[in-house]
Amino acid sequence: RHLHYPLRRQRQMCIRDSSNKRFVGYETEKNKYDPKVLRKYIFGGHVADWMKEMKEDDPEKFKTQFSRYIKEDITPDKLEKVYTDAHAAIRKSPQLVKTKKPENPVHRKYNLAKLTPAQRRERVIAKLEVLANQLDSEIPK
Repeated sequence: RHLHYPLRRQRQMCIRDSSNKRFVGYETEKNKYDPKVLRKYIFGGHVADWMKEMKEDDPEKFKTQFSRYIKEDITPDKLEKVYTDAHAAIRKSPQLVKTKKPENPVHRKYNLAKLTPAQRRERVIAKLEVLANQLDSEIPK
C-alpha cells in the first residue's frame, strides 16, 4: 500500500498543476489567463522586444549579445518565423538525431602533456637562443 503513495501523490500534483496558473500570461490579481501572452513567449516575442530595445539603447552590446543572430541574418521581425520553422521541423521529425562528433578533436593549449625536466631545460635553452639571435640582429655593427 505504501509503495503506491508516490504515484498517487504524483498524479494529484499533475492534476493540480494542469491549470493555466503556472503559465506566462496568468494574472493573479485579475484571476485571468491571457493565451496571447503565452503565444508571444513561445514564439520569441519577448526576445524580439529585448533585441529592439537593446539595438536602440546600446548598439555595441547588441552586437556582442546577438552576434550569432546577426551572423545568421535574424532580425527581431524574423524571429517569429525562425521559431515557427523550428516547431514545424520538430513536429515533422520528433525523434532526437544525434550528431557525429569529429573523430580527432583539436586539443587546446591547456590540455598539453607535462614535460620532463630535460624537455623543459631544452625548451628554455631554445627560447634563449631565439632571443639571443633577435638581439644580435637588432644591434648595429
